[in-house]
Formats: sequence, C-alpha cells, structure tokens
Amino acid sequence: MNRMLFPSDFSDVSKKAFHYTLDFARAIRSELTVLHSQASDSYVRRFLFHRWQRHQIWQNFADFCRDEQGQIPPDVSLMIRRGSLEDQIDLACQSKNFRYIAIGKDHSYRSFLPSPGSKTSRLIANTYCPVLIVPSQVHYQGISNILIVDAHYRQMENAVQENILSLGLRFQANLHYLNIHHAPASWEFSKEAFTNNQNYLVQKTIPADLAAEELLEYIREQQIDLLVMLTKRRELYEQLFRLSNERGVLPCTDLPLLVFHNNYLQTRIDPGMARPAPRESELPPAVGQVAQG
Repeated sequence: MNRMLFPSDFSDVSKKAFHYTLDFARAIRSELTVLHSQASDSYVRRFLFHRWQRHQIWQNFADFCRDEQGQIPPDVSLMIRRGSLEDQIDLACQSKNFRYIAIGKDHSYRSFLPSPGSKTSRLIANTYCPVLIVPSQVHYQGISNILIVDAHYRQMENAVQENILSLGLRFQANLHYLNIHHAPASWEFSKEAFTNNQNYLVQKTIPADLAAEELLEYIREQQIDLLVMLTKRRELYEQLFRLSNERGVLPCTDLPLLVFHNNYLQTRIDPGMARPAPRESELPPAVGQVAQG
C-alpha cells in the first residue's frame, strides 16, 4: 500500500505537479504510479488504441517522466487503462495498492469551485484514498510545517492520526493542529516536543467567527508548507481565499492541500461502510505493468 497514484493527461499543469509529487513520494519512501486513461467505446477505437495510440502514449509518458538527465526514474511506473478516468481511479483505490492520490491543479483554491470540465471536486468527494492537490506553481523544497485544519490531535480517529504522524516523521516536520470552536472567545494553545525534541506539535483552538483571519495569519507566520483538511470545509476555504485575495497575499495560501474526505473517514470509523472489493477481472494491473484492456 506504500504507493502513490498520479492520474495525468500529460498537460503542463500535470507536468509541474508530477515533479512535486515524485519528490513527495520519495520523501515518504513511496513509489509512484502514473495513471493514464483512454476512453474507447467501439471496436475501431479499440483497434487504434492497440496500434497507434498505445505507441503514442508510451512516447508521451517517456517524455513526461524524464528527469534532467533524460532518464525515466526507476521508482516511476505507468498504468494505462481504457475507460473513464474516474472509474479507473475508483478501481485503483479499491485495490488498496495506493496510500495517496495526487493530482495537479493550476491553483489549489480552485479545487472545490464548480467549473465546466473540472473533475477535482467530484474526485475528492468520491475517492476512498486521501487526495493530494498540487498547485502548478509550487516547487518541492521539503516540508517543515504541516497545518491540520479544524482538528484536535487528542480527539482524532486513530487511523487518520497515525497517517498524519507518519507524514510528520517522514518529513521531520512540525505538526500544527488548528481547532475551530463555535463557542465565543474559545482560545487554546499548547506546544510539545515531537520526534525526539527536534520538532514540535502545536495545538491551537480559535473561535469560528475569526477562523479565516486567524488561519491566514497562522499560515503566513508559521511558513506552512502543507495544508491538511479532514473534511470538505468549503465555506471556510472560500472565506480564507477571499480574505487573502482582498489583502493581496493569495499566493501565500495557494499551497499543496491534502484532503481526507468523508468516504475515507467513514471507512476508517466503520469498515462496513466500505464498498465491496472489486472482482479480480476489475482490478487494475499489477503495479509496474501496463493494462491493455
């Protein structure tokens, strides 16, 4: 399960996100699978897929993945599937081979905005794996500070907490838990050592009516590198990005965003909520192979 899945259409946005995702995967000692899906609904199109498109996809993949030395990294593999991208991602998640899904986006603050042709919000809502959204302008320079939004680390579900703690250990990062309380004047702050006193864990509680302003200030002051969201806090994020836009600091909040959505959380709390495992014929190919069907 220590793999990351990266769906790609080989676009410029996807290319930029690929480099970040590869460095992210290496930091957590994970391999990376690039998924490319081709829609094909007729015999003629299937025939062309096997003859011409397959060769073209391989060429595009090779060009897409080459490093500065012109080589394809050994820890990157390609998965080619026929069918809708959403269905193939869904099957990949159900196969339980992947720890995270990473997707490229021009800006992370557009992840939940309904726009023609955008599948990001549907992907986040339907997936059973955490989703890493990578803005195209971000370059990987290590992760030193991770902010978990609207969470109290002593009250989190164990599986999610273990996932976040694992990221903190892999990156040797400080973990910041920002809890949002709806009672007025709800303030709390605590700080303790993490990873043998080299890093620290912070718990801060803020009142809901000041959430966006405090979140923006905290991101800037603490030089946050990665935002973690446990549920779809769309209203809060809209407030955050509206405020940062008004103050002319929008790039400061356009950060990589790791989303643990409700489907993922429910299956960890109640395993009975999980969908049945796919039949063997429906499973994606073994990692590192290329699916032709």
